[in-house]
Amino acid sequence: MVDLFCELASIPSPSGLEGRCGEAVSRYLADLGLDVHRDGAGANVGSDGDNLYCRLAPTVPGQPLFFCAHLDTVPPETLEPVVVDGVLRNATPSIVGADNKAALVVMLDAIHTVVTDEIPHAGLELVLTIGEELGLVGSTAFDCSVLHAQSGYVFDHPGAIGGYVTAAPTRFVVRARMHGRSAHAAIAPESGVNAIVPLAQAIASFPGASPAVAVNVALVGGGSAMNVVPDRSEVTVDVRGNDQDEARTVVDAIEAALRSAADRAGCTVEVDVDRPYSGYRLPADSAALHLALSAFSRLGLPTAEWETRGGSDANVFRNRGLDCVNLTHAVEGFHAPDERVAISDLVLMRDVTLTIIAEARRADG
Repeated sequence: MVDLFCELASIPSPSGLEGRCGEAVSRYLADLGLDVHRDGAGANVGSDGDNLYCRLAPTVPGQPLFFCAHLDTVPPETLEPVVVDGVLRNATPSIVGADNKAALVVMLDAIHTVVTDEIPHAGLELVLTIGEELGLVGSTAFDCSVLHAQSGYVFDHPGAIGGYVTAAPTRFVVRARMHGRSAHAAIAPESGVNAIVPLAQAIASFPGASPAVAVNVALVGGGSAMNVVPDRSEVTVDVRGNDQDEARTVVDAIEAALRSAADRAGCTVEVDVDRPYSGYRLPADSAALHLALSAFSRLGLPTAEWETRGGSDANVFRNRGLDCVNLTHAVEGFHAPDERVAISDLVLMRDVTLTIIAEARRADG
């Protein structure tokens, strides 16, 4: 797994450029004698790669399962994965791609083990997505009707192995463009209408983050030159909440603040609100959760429940009626220059995966 992780982590695959990583993964699976299907989604979501799908037909009765990891990462600096004191990290301060290549490697190694050791299973499917970091665009474009399994897993949350996400957020993205009027800033400033000042005033009045809703003013821009009254400005705001109604109330307040500031300044404003994905709360009768809890118990792992503000491909699958659970995968420093994962946690995650597969064989009694 260490060699495979270093190979895949060395391949830059920021969102939109997953093609090379997908090709390496396809070769790995083809070497096991497996067919890999590319769904062509890349052309629709702006990627040079596609979602990958691979199925192993069942060999025994039980509950079929799917496992999902995403091929993309946030933009890397220089990728040079190394092992330091049993931990995989980058040689220089940068992400190492453990989000989500740690999960990817574990799933590939588990499939390798099942195939080469002829381990009985009730049906296994891999869904490897593009564009997760852009707002789950790859899984959103994936045709879930191809899946035979109704239960599945992603490993895409920080925390010790043995944890699982009980609630994940609905995400809104607010994009606004403020329009004023340009003029020479020194000779005829009175002829201009500054589009940056009202935007700044609006931002200052936005609702802040709360225990229920996260608000991130993520991108701000505007103006054209030092000696020109700026006639445009833009802002993008990320709003997430486990209660969709509360998050929507915050979005409405942000939009009202933008329109009010524009009116006072004599500007016009365009506001677009997008909802890339909806949240969920994991039901207590989730069959996928019960399999995971049985696996944790067999391995003697303590369990932990997480309510998260981070979305994952599980959001998409659950909102399409599939019983998907997001499990922790012990990656530390998500999206940060010290992102890392311990080799021992890769091994433990692989053990969890194989034990879940074994539990699924017993699911029909």
